[in-house]
Amino acid sequence: VMDEDDVSPRCPNPVCPAKIKLGILHFASRKAMDIQGFGDALVYKLVDDEKLNDVADIYELDLSFLAEEDGYGEKSVSNLTEAIEESKKQPFDRVLFGLGIRHVGERTAQVLAEHFQSIDAIMAAEQDELEQINDIGPETAKAIFSAMRDEKVLNIIERLKTAGLRMQAEQKQRSSDSLDGKTFLVTGTLSLPRDDFHAMIKDHGGKLLSGVSKNLDFLLAGEKAGSKLAKAQALGVRVITEADFLEMING
Repeated sequence: VMDEDDVSPRCPNPVCPAKIKLGILHFASRKAMDIQGFGDALVYKLVDDEKLNDVADIYELDLSFLAEEDGYGEKSVSNLTEAIEESKKQPFDRVLFGLGIRHVGERTAQVLAEHFQSIDAIMAAEQDELEQINDIGPETAKAIFSAMRDEKVLNIIERLKTAGLRMQAEQKQRSSDSLDGKTFLVTGTLSLPRDDFHAMIKDHGGKLLSGVSKNLDFLLAGEKAGSKLAKAQALGVRVITEADFLEMING
């Protein structure tokens, strides 16, 4: 099917084997739950053999049977079991991202986790409340609202809760409130990876946006900033350098 807001056709079948495989691979991927060893070959085999039907099955399935099959052994099964157990330590935003809710990428998952702090609060949110959050537009809000009322999704969430995954944000002590209430976007090449600046912004009370808009207070721009820099300048958003930023947080 092709909805008005889609850029490509998508399969509407909720039990499509290909969708199940891709959903599980997404959940196990490095940027989500980071389950080492849960690659294409194993996921395809487990889905085809009807051992896995959704992501919650990962934590409910006894994988010991794999030790008797070609290509696996007790050591590899043990390593995989340990990786699954270790994945339970992943933060709430990565669990949200791993669920594969339509339009919810890494950044939106972080925004949701920061704003609501728990899965229960997200499930209770109305669509208009979701729309009022910076960086979440009407289509994304609609997708989140719909997902949180889908019996299949709710069943998976409850089973993941039971398995011990983190369903609320970890409370961290901020270094300061020097950036409290200020919104930032980081672009271009800087002296540290972009994620390091994201962490510093949040650690000092600032908020991150995913795009340049009138709601953006500061664009932290490094070399080769590109179109985001031009758009920020056109909108009158204040553009700061790495040195400016460090002065803001260090005084």
